Amino acid sequence: MAMEGFSGVLRRLEVDGKISLIPKCKKGHISHLIFADDLMIFVKAVSDSVIASLGALDGFASYSGLHLNRAKSSIILEGLTHSNRMQLLELTGSLKDGKPDSYPMRGGCSLYPLFFKAAISIGQASSAPDLALLLREKFTISPGKLSANQNMKEGLGLKRIKEMNVAGIMKQFWWIASHKNSFWVNWIYTRYLKNDSIWTVRPSSNSSWVWRKIIKYRDIIEPHVHHLIGDGRLTNLWLDNWHPSGILLKRFGDRIQYDVESPRLAKVVDILREGEWHPSPPTSMELMETWGALPDIHKLPYADRDMVVWKDTLQDPFPPNQVGILCGIMPLRLSG
Repeated sequence: MAMEGFSGVLRRLEVDGKISLIPKCKKGHISHLIFADDLMIFVKAVSDSVIASLGALDGFASYSGLHLNRAKSSIILEGLTHSNRMQLLELTGSLKDGKPDSYPMRGGCSLYPLFFKAAISIGQASSAPDLALLLREKFTISPGKLSANQNMKEGLGLKRIKEMNVAGIMKQFWWIASHKNSFWVNWIYTRYLKNDSIWTVRPSSNSSWVWRKIIKYRDIIEPHVHHLIGDGRLTNLWLDNWHPSGILLKRFGDRIQYDVESPRLAKVVDILREGEWHPSPPTSMELMETWGALPDIHKLPYADRDMVVWKDTLQDPFPPNQVGILCGIMPLRLSG
């Protein structure tokens, strides 16, 4: 989760024009890739981009304690004259000069003309001394006695690892459910959700560990994620949480879509006409219940797009708002 902060720094540098991306990476706004403690940065081989990238790493280290391990990091330069190559290597200090053919990437970004391969390690200066300082602020230590100071009532400021892990997974789920415009979310929809919804898809036996973890917490997140209907074009009629009964396919089963001869991926717009509800005649008790609740559903203006919002509930496993706060989501309170 800490590396998300670094992603934000690079996004800001890209928006401000302080780094230039490799041409093949511009469309997807791919400035870097992260896996565990490995980091790869893709920028043009110009001095401004190199200086800004190194400055981002130094700034990130100052507030996170995660430092660049120069002994295990390298820079790959290609398509440059010898003099330009030496100038950029001098800017990077002690980074090793890597070989372009050592890191092939097929079907993705070209490595031309600059590629950092950085190893991130935890700096000693940001661990034990800081924790010792924190403990001295919160406790008074005397021989044979440990007593809390007055400001201890505010707590140590530490978060439970289990809750933070759950919050991180829920944040990823929120990105998917709210269709965040990102390379990773687009890949998820292409790989796992081409013909299904995040709420109803079943992970296959060869699904990744991360994907199975995301699906594991689906039932906890479901009451929070709600669709507000505008023009109805972005919300699945049977597979999204927009109706008072919840996700209709989970509530009534596959039969409800067969009763109206509707495809699995039908949209809410299919039962709207000029902004007003216009469903097909009910042919079952389930449809009578479903269509009967439509007049009570609050809708956005028909000209607006559908919205995905975070809804607080009284049955939260965490204190009020804590899930949304941990996930970086601003909750929107809805009636009911």
